[in-house]
Amino acid sequence: MNSSSSRLVFAGVLSFCCLFAFADPLMPSGGDDYQAIVDAITAAGTGGTVELGEGTFRISQSLEISTAVTIKGAGMDKTVITPTKTGFRGFYLKNKSIEVSDLAVSGFTGKGEYSYYGVGMRVNGGVIRRCHITRNKNGSLYASGTGVYIENANGKIYDSIVDFNSVAANNDMDGAGINVTLKDPTPATSFAID
Repeated sequence: MNSSSSRLVFAGVLSFCCLFAFADPLMPSGGDDYQAIVDAITAAGTGGTVELGEGTFRISQSLEISTAVTIKGAGMDKTVITPTKTGFRGFYLKNKSIEVSDLAVSGFTGKGEYSYYGVGMRVNGGVIRRCHITRNKNGSLYASGTGVYIENANGKIYDSIVDFNSVAANNDMDGAGINVTLKDPTPATSFAID
């Protein structure tokens, strides 16, 4: 094989290897990680995966996600999403092809529009897998599912823990753990808790 053929073969192998290279997981900054997570979701694109490393990610606004992505932590006891302030929910999943897995969502306190439905996670499509949704608080007298609120039975939860979420005293609605609504009288076909 001549030297130009060797270079071509080497370049082809290098190109092939680069297709399967894995990026390092996003690590917490110690400050506000909201924009870094949003940028990682945008960069991953439809069908992509955002890996979050071990540690506590602090966010200043709700992660409202419409793009079909997977957000994967290092484990429900290793990757934590927590707020920098009160007044908003952790996640709002808005696509049936979103999966959030292997992380904890903790310490959110809903106020105003963010206190009614799902302070930890609001789900209108998507999957929660191996997550710990804990210590989230409802700041309203009218609220449903402080830990997880699933709209129109359009979501799935597998192998997760939802505990120690709380509602305001004299709450007039439906609970602190998980609330599932079914607004359409058609039987639910996409709802599961395992």
